[in-house]
Amino acid sequence: MNDQTEKTGRGETDHEAVIQRALARVNAHAEQGDLPHALGVIEALLPIDDAWLLAGPLSAIENLIHIASSLLATQAYREIEPLFGKAINALQAHPDTQPKDYIIPMNNLMVLYENMGNRQAVNQIASSLVNVASQITEPIDANIAQILIRLGTIFQGAGETQAVRILYRQVNNYMTSDSSIEPKVRYDWYMMYASFFQQAGEPGHALEILEQADSFSAGGGVGHDARTRGNRLNAIGGVALAANEFDKADQYLSLAIKHLAATGMENSPEMSIACHNLASTILAARLKARYAEASELMLRSLSIVKAKGHAESAEYAGGLGLMANIAVRRGDSNQAQRLYSQAFAIYEAAADTNHDEYANYLTDAGCFFLDQTNLKQAERLFGHALNLREASSSPNNGQIAKALSNLALVHFKKNELTEAIDFYTRATDLRHQELLDQAST
Repeated sequence: MNDQTEKTGRGETDHEAVIQRALARVNAHAEQGDLPHALGVIEALLPIDDAWLLAGPLSAIENLIHIASSLLATQAYREIEPLFGKAINALQAHPDTQPKDYIIPMNNLMVLYENMGNRQAVNQIASSLVNVASQITEPIDANIAQILIRLGTIFQGAGETQAVRILYRQVNNYMTSDSSIEPKVRYDWYMMYASFFQQAGEPGHALEILEQADSFSAGGGVGHDARTRGNRLNAIGGVALAANEFDKADQYLSLAIKHLAATGMENSPEMSIACHNLASTILAARLKARYAEASELMLRSLSIVKAKGHAESAEYAGGLGLMANIAVRRGDSNQAQRLYSQAFAIYEAAADTNHDEYANYLTDAGCFFLDQTNLKQAERLFGHALNLREASSSPNNGQIAKALSNLALVHFKKNELTEAIDFYTRATDLRHQELLDQAST
């Protein structure tokens, strides 16, 4: 009697027996290392009645999926594809199926299509998995979490932020609710999750996750020493600054400086960054009583950069630019002009210049000269900033519009109304387009 014709006492084909025998055969060949010899079970399984699968136990469909998944190792993808299709179609229609039940089967089918080179099918399944993940309300396990992380990294690389947010939300629920997860694994997840929000331009969410990571790490089990804590506080402070959470930035960066100094890192690049960011925080928060402290912090930061042999780097130029901004706030115009000139000369020559950062300081200097009624110099600096913004590999319409508006203001002050209106019109058009782009996403 072959696999297709075994009968029950009721005169019906015993589909369950067919599945169990196929499963045993696949498992046996897997143990023997000769899975290709098990491919014959596909012929026996495809005729199984779909109506029986829908009316029967969910475990029968799960066994079909297990068989198809196990046979992937044979690389006989075209032979396996119909069995996957049959099993997943039944899974989708079965009344007992929960959203999370789709994840592993659909992931394995996606693997099959990846190996077949069917990119269209891979993309369709990936999108379907995101939709399924958005519907999951019950707890997931480690295997599903790993699949969602893998998918998330793929979508993150493609810039699909909303898809990543859906996938990672499920992973975060798992990581923060399952007490069996090793502390180091959970901590690493926090850092990965925070990194996603940073790259997505959401420093507020990144800060929230990093604070959770710091609190969790303080509870023990992660294995971090005082030096690592100092670096982590430094990172949290930098993100807090980016999120305009100045009180928190002040708190974390001040603690970071103390930790770094206490662990032999007083002359480290990390200390330079902490001092730079704390000075930036004082300036951004307009803490006038601490502007002198900000200057001292920047002198310390710059001395570390210089001692490392980087006095001609964009990093050093950025420090000089910040020092110039502090000098402006302290009313020292001569020092501000001197520092801006030094910074811009280095930016122009440095191989590692970040043009967005350079444009920011050009804008700051332009505003300074505008206040000094040096319109010629302000126009030159604003114009250079505009050129850098427009030449960026990823132009930001909001920043370009700001540069255009600054130039418009200069021309108004020069009574050049035609030129001013032209710049304002261009700025308005760009801001309108930016709003349309935001609405479409």
